[in-house]
Amino acid sequence: MNLHLKIFLTVIFTQMFIVLNAQVDSTGDLEIVKPKIDSVQRVCLKDSLGITDSTVDSLFACRDLYLAQVTSIREDTLLDEGQKGIQITQKAVELENSMRQLLGNTLFEQYLQLIKNKIAATRGRQGEPLLCEDCEIE
Repeated sequence: MNLHLKIFLTVIFTQMFIVLNAQVDSTGDLEIVKPKIDSVQRVCLKDSLGITDSTVDSLFACRDLYLAQVTSIREDTLLDEGQKGIQITQKAVELENSMRQLLGNTLFEQYLQLIKNKIAATRGRQGEPLLCEDCEIE
């Protein structure tokens, strides 16, 4: 898998997370639904990748930092769309590097495959949560 595809998948994952949050909570208060979404994603990541709660927390911290940075870039009125695109791409590369360092190459590749499979499975089913079919969530 080449670098551009990995960056694309990372960006798609974060964008799907944002869209999911917006669709789940019609009030617009994403903090209400975020704990439940994180809980489901935690189980999925732990079951699929065999990682610890501490590692999942670190992944979520990377994700949350990236989302905050992207939001800040998008809201920056001093930047034109091209500059915003470049900076967002740079942040995506930083996110990928952080996640790769955190997980190691093998688990990072499995993580990307998990995302790719979920994107393929949910294509055309808007509004459904990003859940692993093989994760048992009650």
